[in-house]
Amino acid sequence: MLFAINKNNMASNGVLVFIFLIIAITIFNKRSDSNKFHLDYFLCHLFALFLFPVSYLFLSFFDSALNKYYFALGAAVHILALIFMILHVQSSVIGYRAKVKVHHILPFVIFIFLCILDFFHIHIFEFPTAQTKFYDIEITNQLSFNNILFIKQITSIYLSISHL
Repeated sequence: MLFAINKNNMASNGVLVFIFLIIAITIFNKRSDSNKFHLDYFLCHLFALFLFPVSYLFLSFFDSALNKYYFALGAAVHILALIFMILHVQSSVIGYRAKVKVHHILPFVIFIFLCILDFFHIHIFEFPTAQTKFYDIEITNQLSFNNILFIKQITSIYLSISHL
């Protein structure tokens, strides 16, 4: 996570959000025609990472139907952040905007498909976790948690290795 959200100390959370916004606005203002091609991807990466605490706050304060999908949602956002970081690095190295290609999006689509299978109790990894909490989030389905974690790790490893 970019930073951990603590429901008991909302003042420090506000400071962290404020610092994040200052960094994002500063990077946005430093964009020019000579560096826009890679800073845009970096800003998308930061925005995707910022969705972690925002989604956690939303799901923790509002009892939502998405609560049982929180881990899959967080993993999907993390994979998107990784894709944007890969595109940022590629753009920086080649000197112009890297195009989003099928091999960038396909792992994300496969991850979403496997998560949908998991929601219908079709598991790839059949070993439940012994954990009851992840950070301060209650794990209600240990089998689903381990399955989504396994799929996310495989997807992240594939994205990392395929772009070396």
